[in-house]
Amino acid sequence: MKLVWNRGEKHLQFIASAYEVGQWEEKAEALLKMFEIWDKKDEFVKTLSKGMRQKLSLCCGVVSDAQMLFLDEPMVGLDPKAIKNLKDLIYRLKDEGKTLFISTHLLDPIETVCNRVIVLKKGKIIAQGSLEDLRLKLGGEKNASLEEVFLEVTADV
Repeated sequence: MKLVWNRGEKHLQFIASAYEVGQWEEKAEALLKMFEIWDKKDEFVKTLSKGMRQKLSLCCGVVSDAQMLFLDEPMVGLDPKAIKNLKDLIYRLKDEGKTLFISTHLLDPIETVCNRVIVLKKGKIIAQGSLEDLRLKLGGEKNASLEEVFLEVTADV
């Protein structure tokens, strides 16, 4: 029998197998349902919309049960409800003691979930710390948004 790895559920199965995650099915089902793509699990990935592929990628990352996750632009292509679900998932993973590195240009939705911020420009760290620390270092407003802090940090660099 030839396995077809280009279907959503098979991607999850492959990741779970690669990371030796036992009883992955229940976790995968919960993730797929949370991101409202459970009904798409048997479809070919190439037929899914960009947002659905993004949701599936997030499910694959989380089903691995890794202690450290790197998420690159995780909110791109997601609808508002999926962004909310992702933020809730990030809080849950943090509560489980997982470390998440999130690279993004979408600052507003990530502002409430981050503990520390690292601002890179041309591959170099130009600022780092908690949002509160960065606000204080810049002498800006106590309630400055992450976007405002980012723009201030990158203004003359």
